[in-house]
Amino acid sequence: MNHRAKLNDLTGSALIALMVGASMTLSLLDSMALSHSVAQVVTVCLGLSLLCALTVYNKITLVVALSALAIGGFVLYQNERLLEELGNLAETISSLGRGEGGSIDGHAVIIALIFATVFTLIMFFLSRMSGGIYPALTLAALMILGGWLFEKRLTPMYLLPSLIGLAILFARSRAGQTIPWLRALPVAILAAALALWTVPGGRVTWPPLEEAAQQVRQLFEDYFMFTSPRTVYSISADGFQPDGELLGGPANPRDADVMRVTADRVMLLRGSLRRTYTGASWVDNALGSRYLMIDPGKRGLRDGIFNINLADSLA
Repeated sequence: MNHRAKLNDLTGSALIALMVGASMTLSLLDSMALSHSVAQVVTVCLGLSLLCALTVYNKITLVVALSALAIGGFVLYQNERLLEELGNLAETISSLGRGEGGSIDGHAVIIALIFATVFTLIMFFLSRMSGGIYPALTLAALMILGGWLFEKRLTPMYLLPSLIGLAILFARSRAGQTIPWLRALPVAILAAALALWTVPGGRVTWPPLEEAAQQVRQLFEDYFMFTSPRTVYSISADGFQPDGELLGGPANPRDADVMRVTADRVMLLRGSLRRTYTGASWVDNALGSRYLMIDPGKRGLRDGIFNINLADSLA
């Protein structure tokens, strides 16, 4: 392959990595409701795709690219704020994994940087690999599924570059032939635009398919995102404490039975537990979430609460 053909081929790979990497990053950030800058994401993806192309072109550009990466890595290593952000993000993810709560909303910038880097590098590698269209399509499908599981919100304009890039990648790998990306680009743009244009604007669904999708979503949330608040008994439900959170007020108790209990000994039935007095009412500052017993993501929390490993430490 001569230099011109090689340059044209690498430009196509860089374009695919740029479009699909930026599209996946922006789509996921949008579905996770994280604030983001389109210009910053595109700039990061563009820089990485160009560096990847330089590492493959020849030995001289490889040295230049590696030098740029080394300098960039050193600058990032010296950036204490960035390292602190990475540490905070890791701590937040660890806290969420232990079921202690937390939010990733404050780490949107570092998450966008991680997404852009990972997706761009993966897509450039797949664009150079024989048969890379198939893992690329799988990755895109998982990204769309992940976005739907988060917020059920996918912006068509963010998905358009991915469709174009994947169409170019498919054309380049067709029947083992390397088709110049410039010939595939107009057709890819037209096909992607028609695909989005023909999607119904309203909420058109097929009930059996929608029901199956909701079951998948519910299963995912039960096993990996189940943190629904506990339902705590309150005396206000039975006619006491009519002023909401404030203690006092006229009582109007109900006569209806709440429940009937039969026991062979005296029992103490507790409705709710409040630990802190605010001056006007009792509140509970403890974490008010409940977790699925078999949730694999909360295994560490479950083992700690129930002392699962206690028997191993006993003589």
